[in-house]
Amino acid sequence: MLDVGASNTAAFAILAWCSDLPETFLLSTCEPLECKNARDQAKWIERADKIYHFTFIRGDHGALGKGYLDEMRKYHSIPISGVEKKDKRGYIELLNDALETHRLVIVRGGTETWQKQAGELLWKDERRLEEMPGMRNHSCDAALYAWREAKHYSHETREPKPKLDAIEQAEMDAIDDELAALELDGCQLPDCYR
Repeated sequence: MLDVGASNTAAFAILAWCSDLPETFLLSTCEPLECKNARDQAKWIERADKIYHFTFIRGDHGALGKGYLDEMRKYHSIPISGVEKKDKRGYIELLNDALETHRLVIVRGGTETWQKQAGELLWKDERRLEEMPGMRNHSCDAALYAWREAKHYSHETREPKPKLDAIEQAEMDAIDDELAALELDGCQLPDCYR
């Protein structure tokens, strides 16, 4: 998800979900200083896609965004489409509920811009319908728009695994032992991805 600010700033949010889990995972948010135009943003998306293999790419098509999204599609072959922006306040409430019920999981180590902005964001009034002008909210908006697009709500509960016979269990135990040995050699995922 890409949010382009009126001052040529860009924020990216990367989320993940699985068809058989009710949770969505906010993996990363960032606002790279070098992404001041559509070409730079397209390059950033291309690099990130090589790592994450995006299912879809969305962008905020308001303000500068419309022209940027058009350029990314036309000149850089980025399959980016605009996001739905209606009822932002309602979706903020839904996102807050997802946070409270742990259906939106914040992965440590990559979401600092979102955490900082979410902690500092001020509202014009107590109804919280509009943010205070001038507040940085691009990472928050990018995460909100990406979360809106996730299909986590349509998950189907995973069927329980069938019981293994003795030979299959021995094979699985051997694989677990190999993985444990790799972890001892330092070949393991960081804790934030476990």
